[in-house]
Amino acid sequence: MIVERITLRSWRTYREPHTFVFDERFTLLVGRNESGKSTIFEALARVLFDRHGSTAKEIRDMQPLGSSLGPEAELVLCAGGARYRVVKRFLYKSKCELFFDRQGRWELDHEGDAADDRLRALFGSEEFRGATRAEHRGLAQALWYLQGEPAIPQAGWHESVERGLGGLVSQVARFPREDPVLARIEKEYADFWTPQGREKEAGAAAALRSEIAHDAERVGELRTRWDTLVGARTGLEEARHREREFEAELLRCDGEIATLLQELDALEAESRAIAEAKQQLSLAQEKRTRLESDLSAVARRDGEARERGSDARTARGECETAESLLRAARADARRHRKSWEDELEPQAVAAGGSIRALEALQRLAGFGEERMGLERRKKSLGKLLQELARVRGELRGLRAPSRSDWKDFEGIRAALLEAEAQLSASGIYVAFDLPGRQAVTSDPPAPPGPDGEHLVTRPTTFRVAGVGEIRVRGGGATLEELDRRVKERRLQVSETLRFYGTPDPDALRELHERRTRMEGDEARLDKERDNNEDTLEDLDGRLTALEDRVRKTRETVEAHEKARAEWATLSAERIESLLAEHQDSRGRLERRVKEERELEAQAQKQASAYSEAAEKSRKAQAEAESGADRLRQENAETLKSYGTLDNLKRLERAARQDETTLTDELARREKDYQARSEGPRKLLEGRRAARKDLERKRDDERTRMTKLETVLDQAAAEGLYSKTGDLEAALEVRRRRLATLERRAAAVKALRNLVEAHRQSRSAALAGPLAERVNPWLAFLTEGTSDGLTLTDGLLPSDVHVPRYDSDLPERSLSYGAREQIVVLLRLGIATLLSESERQAVIIDDRLVNADPLRAQRLAVILREAQARVQVIVATCNETPYAGIPGKVIRVPEDGLRESSAG
Repeated sequence: MIVERITLRSWRTYREPHTFVFDERFTLLVGRNESGKSTIFEALARVLFDRHGSTAKEIRDMQPLGSSLGPEAELVLCAGGARYRVVKRFLYKSKCELFFDRQGRWELDHEGDAADDRLRALFGSEEFRGATRAEHRGLAQALWYLQGEPAIPQAGWHESVERGLGGLVSQVARFPREDPVLARIEKEYADFWTPQGREKEAGAAAALRSEIAHDAERVGELRTRWDTLVGARTGLEEARHREREFEAELLRCDGEIATLLQELDALEAESRAIAEAKQQLSLAQEKRTRLESDLSAVARRDGEARERGSDARTARGECETAESLLRAARADARRHRKSWEDELEPQAVAAGGSIRALEALQRLAGFGEERMGLERRKKSLGKLLQELARVRGELRGLRAPSRSDWKDFEGIRAALLEAEAQLSASGIYVAFDLPGRQAVTSDPPAPPGPDGEHLVTRPTTFRVAGVGEIRVRGGGATLEELDRRVKERRLQVSETLRFYGTPDPDALRELHERRTRMEGDEARLDKERDNNEDTLEDLDGRLTALEDRVRKTRETVEAHEKARAEWATLSAERIESLLAEHQDSRGRLERRVKEERELEAQAQKQASAYSEAAEKSRKAQAEAESGADRLRQENAETLKSYGTLDNLKRLERAARQDETTLTDELARREKDYQARSEGPRKLLEGRRAARKDLERKRDDERTRMTKLETVLDQAAAEGLYSKTGDLEAALEVRRRRLATLERRAAAVKALRNLVEAHRQSRSAALAGPLAERVNPWLAFLTEGTSDGLTLTDGLLPSDVHVPRYDSDLPERSLSYGAREQIVVLLRLGIATLLSESERQAVIIDDRLVNADPLRAQRLAVILREAQARVQVIVATCNETPYAGIPGKVIRVPEDGLRESSAG
């Protein structure tokens, strides 16, 4: 396969169409990091091997940031002696179209899923549901060495790689019908065995063993049930025999119970006479209890009535004493109230008025000083606020850098100086000393400095009129990056100075220092304002409140006659003295008022207590007299039925005598009856209990008989005999089928092992021609320190031969760079072998960055040799090591955009 060109649009960073045309021998993609080189190879792989309808995460990540358009690419290539054009779009309005070049005209050959299937068949790729990886790309797995993919596939090369190489080696030639036979063997093997050689748990043999085990278990269950049925028939006969025995016992027991009941009926008349005697005794006991209760109640109420009369007399005396004390306490309370209300309290009120007037005169003297202090603080605060407003106004009008802006500017200047120093130390300076004044031009432009020297930061061609061209190659991307950084920093410095309107950094520094000083003044004034507890509004409010207090104080002075006429002219000391005298006088009067009020309260409290005591005594007297009358009335009501108390006592003694006589008679009769009826009753209870036990046992046997009959009927309905025979026959058939499957599984396993041995011998035959291609390159690359590469059966590198010691060194023991270079040589060897029938494309995505300069030059020689047989496409950030290889250089991404515009 040869790649001619590819066009990308809406693919990661390629939002606009970019077209890249490749040389059929060698193409070098050059660009800085993140310029989109790997994106070109990603698009190539996705177009050829991923389905257009895939929505895997890797496919979604190809969309440009912030865009919903579908990534799209157009690819032109040659494969199998034909020329194809593929147009594929993913995600939004996805599509896939495959065109065939027929005599210079593109004709649509397949589209949609059919086009995807045709591409997969064309390049031997593997069907995969998600985003494809290296192992799904067929031959391209060995030919393309892309970023983010392992150097060597852990699972080995795809089968299509071995198949492609196998067609070139006569020892491993295949028969025309070999693939169907091998596929049939693999299919048969997969039916019985896992890839690891263990029997499949879900295979036909395992399923058959499970069925045999299940049927054997069922046969055992049926035989167990048959044994159970035999026991059930025996148990049923035994239960019927026991039932008949229990029925005979019940008939005998019923006869004995009837005889005992006849004997007890003969004693029934005596039983009724005893019941009548018990009823007469109960009536006599009730009469005696009623008479005793009435006699006891009359005696109790008579005693309580005498106690209540005594309580009433005592309460009457206590009430008279409490009323006398109440009258004396009320007279004392009226005397104390008159003393404090009519004499002492008016004097205290007058003294309080004088005190308030004197205090008002004192306050008036202090108000003037307070007013002066408030006015001074108001004036000072006003000046502070004016100064703060002035500073803030100037600061708003000042256009100067802040601390962070100045810090950023100094960082830019330091980076500029550092980049200029690095550029000056690393750059290449070119000067021309020509006899005449020939014109010198450069491409790209590199103007001379003050000393006439040209600074070269990237590959530059100088043209000297009349002389010719001079090509100068610099240090690659490093100098270009330094030059770009210097220009960026200079532009940032000039834009900053122009923004603040200053001619140079010193003037900008003075402007920054001026702003810093003004911000310090603002912070100081802010702090002074914040430390001041009052605002202008607070001070105005306090002055207004002071004037209001002066007015109210003057009103208090004017309201007092002496203060207005006599005290207004007194000195402060005299006012203080008068105030102390009046305060002492008011204190004495208030203490006397308090004492008189306390005495009044004590007298009122005593009067209240005496009143409550008198009332309580009156209530106790009334309750005692009422209770005595009620008790006497209740006794009179009780004795109405008996006449007098003596009659009641006589009737109670007669009732007690009748109860004793009836009790003795009842005891005699019960003793005689008990002696005659006890034996028959005990026998009757015993026979009744025995009969109940016999009925329970008979019912248990009947229940057991019903269960056994149900089991036998169910077995007869199920056809137990025929079912057991059928199941045993089916079990024998399955066992013979299992034996057949086991023999077949063993045979297919042996056949597959034979095929696998043949494959390993064929892989060994493939490794020889491949090693013959790679070994000369390896010896040239390592200057003879390694001259041979050993390959595994899977065509993967295992050891490197070191001729100095005539020993093999494991490939994993080499450095990372050396292993990477061997992988490149191996892929080139595979490509040259495959290209003997058709030229193949080898892609190396920036995989030689770990090579030292000498090895990089030798790798370039190897690539120059290989590109005569294969198409080589290399992506790199540094083109210098590849300068000697003829071919095409594509600068990414600008050449792609230029090619699209030209097309």
